[in-house]
Amino acid sequence: SGVRVLRAQAASHERRWQLSEAIAAYRRARDRQPVSVWLAMALARVHSEERQHEAARVLLAAATEAKPETPTIRVEYAKALVALDSLEGAIVQLEIAHRQAATSVTIPLLLSQVYLVDDNPISARRVLERALEAVADNPRLWTRHGAILQQLAAYGEAVGAYGFALVLGDSTAGTWRGLGINRYLDNDPRGALDALQ
Repeated sequence: SGVRVLRAQAASHERRWQLSEAIAAYRRARDRQPVSVWLAMALARVHSEERQHEAARVLLAAATEAKPETPTIRVEYAKALVALDSLEGAIVQLEIAHRQAATSVTIPLLLSQVYLVDDNPISARRVLERALEAVADNPRLWTRHGAILQQLAAYGEAVGAYGFALVLGDSTAGTWRGLGINRYLDNDPRGALDALQ
């Protein structure tokens, strides 16, 4: 069909970073299939790449309204809202998405980051604790939890969080550094030295 050809053309332009042409092709496809959530998402993605965040927001708001049960659409909508400095709206969308996909790892990581940008580490902590109840074996969640606990001056708890991340396989330099810093701040200079070596 003509829509399929236009989608292929748009995707080809996007791969070659010909974003204006990709937008034009996706728009022509959407003119023929205006209710396609997939086309709205694709067009919003290209608008975001072009830093046309308001255009992306409008498309993603409509896609969210059309498919409110789909957390991935809400996440993309939230990203567009963050790009427009609408943190409160982004938080609302991410909180709903997190309830819809309780075992997701990426949603609570993004939501906790938005709370931190909004200068609300207590809510960020709450999000990570809720996520860890559902997915306790994810080292990325434990590492982020450790960083948030450090911001809240809960150094002993941060040491525990970084320790869990290490046990679960996150042996990156950042995790060891977080462990060492929090051991030091928790009055364990010898343990800090061990972690930082």
